[in-house]
Amino acid sequence: MQKYINSVANNTGTPVVGASVLVKTYPGGVTASLYSTNSTSTALANPLTTDANGAFSFYAADGRYSLTITGTNITTQTINDVLLEDPTDGGSTGVFSTVTAGVGTPLAGTTNPIILAVSSANNYIQNYIYNTQAATSASADLIAYSDNSTDAHGWADLGFTSSAYADAVYTVTGPNEAYVFGSAPSGSGKTGNLVIATDSTGTANAIQFYTGGFTQAKGAYKLQVGATGVSVTNGTFTSRGITDNATATALTINNDNTATLGATSAKGGLIINGNNAASGGSYINLSANGANYAYLGNFSAIQGGAFSTNTLLQCGGGTFQVAIGGTALAAEFYGGGTNYLRFTGSATNPTISTSGAGSSLFMSSATGNVYLSGTAAATCGLQVGGTGLANHVVITDSATNPTIGTSGGNLAISTALVLSQTTLLSTSVALTNGAAAAAGTLTNSPAAGNPTKWIPINDNGTTRYIPAW
Repeated sequence: MQKYINSVANNTGTPVVGASVLVKTYPGGVTASLYSTNSTSTALANPLTTDANGAFSFYAADGRYSLTITGTNITTQTINDVLLEDPTDGGSTGVFSTVTAGVGTPLAGTTNPIILAVSSANNYIQNYIYNTQAATSASADLIAYSDNSTDAHGWADLGFTSSAYADAVYTVTGPNEAYVFGSAPSGSGKTGNLVIATDSTGTANAIQFYTGGFTQAKGAYKLQVGATGVSVTNGTFTSRGITDNATATALTINNDNTATLGATSAKGGLIINGNNAASGGSYINLSANGANYAYLGNFSAIQGGAFSTNTLLQCGGGTFQVAIGGTALAAEFYGGGTNYLRFTGSATNPTISTSGAGSSLFMSSATGNVYLSGTAAATCGLQVGGTGLANHVVITDSATNPTIGTSGGNLAISTALVLSQTTLLSTSVALTNGAAAAAGTLTNSPAAGNPTKWIPINDNGTTRYIPAW
């Protein structure tokens, strides 16, 4: 409880004897309980009566009160919002509408303020919570609750742990660590998000993260979330993270769950590494050193190094290339200025196939031919279709005898075979001579008389003829 002392005088300053003083709670207007000492066993009548000196006094519980004073030859007067608070009352709880601390004028126009701390100093001013315990669950916290909160869930918590902190319920924090927690009320069905946002009233409105000291240059943030996205500068996130050496902007993502931002090149780029190449694995490399880069421009490219370095995507001379493997691997798709598909490597029979049963493999060109060629001049290969042709197969080869064959069995032709040569058939080996001793006769020719044409056959350099009518 706190003691209140005052006196009543008229307009000439003369004390008023016998004036009535009615004490009520404020707001609310309930007649208060008054005491003559700091003990609830010494109750006083309410209203009070002023003594011979016009004075009155009482004790009352900590809180806010109104005093209404009436008497002879004086004007009735009410004094509202009289604060009584005894700082020595340990554990006492007062009921106040607003508490103001400090020296100065509070900020006007604020919405529903409860505690106002006001000061003016050329330094920081502070409100603090100080926990003196060095124990495993000790911390100092500022907590905000909502209408459906409980002590267990439904709050926002800003705090700092003790030097010996090791609470099994909050294992995400260690000794002497600052934290911000958010908890949705249990069963509320709400998101429980922790929202960090800025207004649009500034010139940048970014969220910046700095680590490692308070004297760093402005702009040396490790992470910034701004209007154009997320940027990382001069920062390190090790083990599944990003590193930047402040000299370049290339990003490397490795198979060992690490990433590097920055490289020896100033061009910038992207490197994605798979299994360690030294252990026989492969990798995707989009880097930033002139020979290896990825960029958008007149010659948009995704490029790697030489084929011997297991390049997957490459551009050379402004022409897009796709390569699989290097000199020791089995296949590659290559553009190299001539835009062709080829197989290379140690494999004897590289394969192109489809994965679905009954599905087809298509090779097409909108305006020209589709070539399978062995030289840059396309003089050793297969040409299918093309401008001016209609579903033709043209075999071109600088060699004298190009070959069509199968790896096993016979070659079957299911439609008419149309030849554009004057010789019906040419062989690369001599035909077997099936001659015998019997006399030959010819009595069933399709027409009378001699054959109208003798069709030549090139029998390994010797021209022979088949009679035809």
